[in-house]
Amino acid sequence: MVTGFSQGASAALGPGRALGSGGDRWFRLGALAPVSGAYDFGGAELPALREGGLEPKSSVVYTAYTLVAFNRLHPIYDSPGDVFRAPYDTTVEALFDGAHTREQLMRGTPDALDELLTGHGRKSLAHPTGALAAALRTTDAVCTDWVPPCAPTAVHGGRGRAGRRREHRALPGGPAQERRGRPGRRSG
Repeated sequence: MVTGFSQGASAALGPGRALGSGGDRWFRLGALAPVSGAYDFGGAELPALREGGLEPKSSVVYTAYTLVAFNRLHPIYDSPGDVFRAPYDTTVEALFDGAHTREQLMRGTPDALDELLTGHGRKSLAHPTGALAAALRTTDAVCTDWVPPCAPTAVHGGRGRAGRRREHRALPGGPAQERRGRPGRRSG
């Protein structure tokens, strides 16, 4: 069984893919259970952040984290002021240095997305282009061009229903994709 939580859920799909294709002579993929990951970031996560699908403060922190983290790997803005409004343009990047606490993140960010993002920042999230579009393609690639030989189970929690299970349309082998073979068996 291959599993992971949050960022680890998306990361678990890599070893799941390798094991599912016979990449190891000793181990095979018997089960795949990514938990609370971002499987379709461009198609599901960003719209939820922009359109109020999450609690507002969570949307602010998650959006700030996403833009800062993506920018470190795929430069999507030249200056924080391109996407973050003042005063957050001078403070938000430092909040995601790995040393700040949750409480500091919450105090250091506004309560609403419109207070955090510039018009360009909101437009970039609504219609990604350039480096952001490329980063989203990379991130979302964990769920494309692959159907595992076992049925994946996505587990997520929310609104007091921790551990509720579902199949997401973007998960490999999810309802929008046709499975090859039978669960637990490699297909040839």
